[in-house]
Amino acid sequence: MISKNKIKYLKSLQQKKIRKEEKCFLAEGEKIVVEILQSDAIVTELYATDIFINKYEKLIQQKNVNVLETNHLDLEQIGYLQTNHFASILMPFLPEKKIISTQKTLTIVLDNIQDAGNFGTIIRIADWFGVQGIVCSLDTVDVYNSKVLGASMASFLRVPIVYQPLRAFFEQNKDISVFGAMLDGENLYHKQAKINGVLIMGNESKGISKEISHFITHKIMIPRFGEAESLNVGIATAIFCNHWRENQ
Repeated sequence: MISKNKIKYLKSLQQKKIRKEEKCFLAEGEKIVVEILQSDAIVTELYATDIFINKYEKLIQQKNVNVLETNHLDLEQIGYLQTNHFASILMPFLPEKKIISTQKTLTIVLDNIQDAGNFGTIIRIADWFGVQGIVCSLDTVDVYNSKVLGASMASFLRVPIVYQPLRAFFEQNKDISVFGAMLDGENLYHKQAKINGVLIMGNESKGISKEISHFITHKIMIPRFGEAESLNVGIATAIFCNHWRENQ
C-alpha cells in the first residue's frame, strides 16, 4: 500500500513548482502507463491495483520497476483523474531532445498556449503527423501537467518538446520559412506553396504576440464557411498539419 507520506508527496506533484524542484512527475491511467512501460523511458515507481498487476505481469517484470500495490481510492487521491482503477507511475523528467528545424520538415511553435487540454491534443497531433518537434514559449503550460499528459495519450514520450525564449529560437533559424496562423492571413486552400519550416500557433484568445509576429514570413488562415466564431487551436493545428502532409 502507499503510505500517507507518499500520498502527500505524490499529490504535491500536481503543482508545477514541486515538479520542477523534484524533477519528476506522475502519469495516470491504464493506457498511458502501459505505453510508458513499453517504452525505454526511465521510471521510478509503479502504483497499481491487483487488476493491473495481474493483467500486465510480464510487461512489469520486463521493465523491472518497483511496484507498490494499492487501490483505486489512493490512485484517485494522488492524481487528477476522478476514476483510476488501474495504475499511476512516477518518473523523472524526460531528457530534452534537440530539435533541428529545416526547410524540408515542420516544427510547431506554441506562443503562450495556456489550456492543458489544447497542448496535450497538439502533442498528439504532432505525433500523428510526424512533425519535427514542438518549441514552446516559456509561458506555455507545463508539459508535465497531468491534463497535458492525459490529452497527449502518451505522445509526449515520442515528440521532442523544448521550452525557450521564442525570439532566440527565430534568431537561430533565420533562413527557415515561418508560417503564422493569423486571421488576416492568406487562405490556406488558395496557397500554392508548401507549409514547410515553422508553424506558429498563438494564444487561445490573444493570438500570436507582437514580439514574435515580425518573424512571420507567411501569414495563413483557415477560411470560415459556417457561423462558428472561432476554431479550437488544437483543431486548427491538425488542419494545418494535414495540409502540410498533403503537399509533401
